[in-house]
Amino acid sequence: MTRVRSRTTVHVTQVRPRERGADATGGAYAYELVENELITVDDFRDFTFANAVRLWGTVHPAFFKSTVVEKQAADVLASA
Repeated sequence: MTRVRSRTTVHVTQVRPRERGADATGGAYAYELVENELITVDDFRDFTFANAVRLWGTVHPAFFKSTVVEKQAADVLASA
């Protein structure tokens, strides 16, 4: 007889920090690229913010409406 496991969704807050590994402090590790002068601050902003704004804002212009980053997202989209 074959046993089928049920699919369970695990929310990230249910995982202890040590199990999350680098994901728990991914931003800190990512910024090390700037600290080690491998990328510029502008490159880091593109990597962490502007690229995502362009991706989502281009296909759905109202995506960032009524969010805390609405103005910053509009600035990025206007310069694209």
